[in-house]
Amino acid sequence: MNIHHHTPMPKKTNLPALALVVATALASAALLRAEDDVIFKANFSDQAAGDKPQAETGKCGFYTGPGGSAPATASCTIAAVDAGNGSPQNAAALRDPSGEIGPVLFLDAGNFLTETSPDLDGIVQLKLLVPSSAIVNGQYCAGLTFGGLWRDGGPALSIRLERGKAWFNGNTSSPMGTYIPDSWMDLKVVLHFAGKTADIWWNGEEVAKDVPWQNPEPKDSRIGLQADLNKREHGDDPILCLAEAEIKVVTPAGKK
Repeated sequence: MNIHHHTPMPKKTNLPALALVVATALASAALLRAEDDVIFKANFSDQAAGDKPQAETGKCGFYTGPGGSAPATASCTIAAVDAGNGSPQNAAALRDPSGEIGPVLFLDAGNFLTETSPDLDGIVQLKLLVPSSAIVNGQYCAGLTFGGLWRDGGPALSIRLERGKAWFNGNTSSPMGTYIPDSWMDLKVVLHFAGKTADIWWNGEEVAKDVPWQNPEPKDSRIGLQADLNKREHGDDPILCLAEAEIKVVTPAGKK
């Protein structure tokens, strides 16, 4: 009786598909920002009045409403801002005379919220001012979003300025601090990419630590400054001013 032994044929490997998977993985890894770097920087106080805000590193943008339409009067230009110290300072000033859209100044540092290595932290520092002329009958409301506008699940973090107080992530029961109209305020936010949390500093004081991101997977990385959310008429007066801004990614002290 003849017994024939059949050697099993090796399974075929789909080399093109495998190569595509490997290439995709490498490309994804390459997208991650992995080194300390300043990715947005602007000093608007050095720019000429009437000009559109420009960044030294990164880009500035202006939201013109759904469909790209907005009242022609809404604007964001450099203007002299009086902080009550007798020395007006130029700054990027949002205006919305008609009160129709609540204009937004965007700080664009690329996809730093979505494409930065978890081994790094992000640091956002802003010097801003709420003009007293923007407060109508005691009412004022401005919002800062870390991760675009309220779409696609919302931003990673949000801060609200209203009625003299500042809150983060809608936590109106516990304000993180106060603001005084016509006074410059320093905001520093440290974003921890590994744990998706944030530390918040307000005028040099740490006011919140390890705040969970509202949206751990933001679709947008822009920092947005929007006012007046109450959409009131303000004439030609500025409604929110920004003198300086910097966004950088750094290696946390414990990892250096």
